Amino acid sequence: MSTPLERDLAYALEVAASVSPEPDGALLSEVTREVRRRTRWRRGLVAMVVVLLALAVGGSAPQLAGRRANPAPPSPPPDLSVTYPTTVPDFDHAPKAAEVWAGAVRTLPLTLPDGNKYVVQAVLPGNRYLVLTYHLFSPGYRLDQPGILDAATGTVRELAPADAALNTVIGAGVIGNTAVWATAALRGVDYSVWAAPLGGGAARKIITILPESRSDAQGRQTSAFTGQIGIAGGFVVWDRFQRVGMTTRSLGIYRLPPTGGTPQLIPGTAGYGLTERYSTWGGVSAIAMAGSNATMTSSAPTFDAPLLTAPLIDLNTGARIPWQRSPDADTGPMGWLECGILGCTGLRDGDPDNQTAFVQRRDGSGYVAIGYKRINPLGDGRFLALTYQDPTKPPWPPDGNRVVVWDRKTGRAALCVVTSGSGDPDPDQLLTGRPFLTWTEGSTLKLLDVSAIE
Repeated sequence: MSTPLERDLAYALEVAASVSPEPDGALLSEVTREVRRRTRWRRGLVAMVVVLLALAVGGSAPQLAGRRANPAPPSPPPDLSVTYPTTVPDFDHAPKAAEVWAGAVRTLPLTLPDGNKYVVQAVLPGNRYLVLTYHLFSPGYRLDQPGILDAATGTVRELAPADAALNTVIGAGVIGNTAVWATAALRGVDYSVWAAPLGGGAARKIITILPESRSDAQGRQTSAFTGQIGIAGGFVVWDRFQRVGMTTRSLGIYRLPPTGGTPQLIPGTAGYGLTERYSTWGGVSAIAMAGSNATMTSSAPTFDAPLLTAPLIDLNTGARIPWQRSPDADTGPMGWLECGILGCTGLRDGDPDNQTAFVQRRDGSGYVAIGYKRINPLGDGRFLALTYQDPTKPPWPPDGNRVVVWDRKTGRAALCVVTSGSGDPDPDQLLTGRPFLTWTEGSTLKLLDVSAIE
């Protein structure tokens, strides 16, 4: 309801409107033209300012037109191994790790509270560790029951119970505040990936990765399967291969966040696979290398193109990293070569009496042979773990291996352990690519954390 004052005001406005003359049409046209002119002038001024600003910071006007340009790919990191010495230290007489890197050696309980051995998968803040329970399982071993070990109290908080189906955990790691791990059937190629909050909460399966098998249009049997699984750039990653007849090729590398969802093929990874030693659950290094199609014969695989010639892919950053094989790195059918950010490692072709492990820089220079040793990078490859027969022991029956860590940056080497040679799989030797190494020493477990070494 309106008030008397409001009604009087409305009446006065109506009267004024009725006696006012109609506006001139020319006036309306002129006003419209003026509005349009001023709008064009303001737009032109804004465009001029944008162009001038772009030129002032080194840009160019054509770059501002059309769609926004895609960001440039990350630049490849420098190969710091070009500064590493190429001399080989005396591994056989290396001092103990606690003498060389005292501040980087930690002491942990030898077993879990239930008496089982365990394998460390990740180092967490506060002297805590992501661990897996280790079981001897003829003819090998089985890992399960991921948990968080508090070394100070000797207690374990379980992330998942023992696997009733006797599946084994093939690897575990940490993405942010989440523990992730993959399980596999002991006699199969089905993989399940799980995730659980480090702070507490139920574990859940985020994906099951299955093999596929079918016949193609020519009636040939084809299959797709997964080779390696690891973590990179905040994702769980795995490579996928296809076998047609006797020929195998890479389909690419897939990724999935720890929250789950739909796996995505990482662009540009067709033909690539995860490296076994430089792309694992450690997360520090995540390198993919390209390979050619392989065809199995009665004696060994043959390749239809030179193996491993495309740039490396750093899955943590997306950078493409050039590399080159040393002319001396003849790996043949029985050897191997893999590269990381800090150079390459490998094993030359030949029978065991003539094989030798080697290192080289990414550009192919700095080739150094180090004799017949098992060689595994710790983290990004600055530190290498070398396992070989103790020269003070008879070659047969085997009576133990020496495990020496070589710091390629400083040239120093340190002895971690001489293994027992009992014949059982050693849980301390199941780690590859992680930035630490563990070994048994008396009634304790020692851990060398190479990330703590300057």
